[in-house]
Amino acid sequence: MHIDFTKPYKFEGQEFTGIDLDVEELTGKELKNAIKSYKSLNGNNILIKNAATSSLISDDDFIFYFLAQKTKHPVEFFEGLLIPDYLGIIGKVSVFFAQSLV
Repeated sequence: MHIDFTKPYKFEGQEFTGIDLDVEELTGKELKNAIKSYKSLNGNNILIKNAATSSLISDDDFIFYFLAQKTKHPVEFFEGLLIPDYLGIIGKVSVFFAQSLV
């Protein structure tokens, strides 16, 4: 999954026009490990509803924690994005998780 940013984004001296999230290559083990790691760091549970109730992973902090691991960009990279890009990533990744459960 590639996301084009609304305008070039500078982070730590580099300019980005978009980002490849590679969530399509996600394995169950990677997701399971990310959930365990996230939960152990902050004690938060990840809300995963079942497919019958239009399932999705709904914790925005987890989404960016997970993407930081997948993309090798720190969470701060995502937090510095313009709001349309930030919210666009949340939306697209949430939809990806929801569609994966159908």
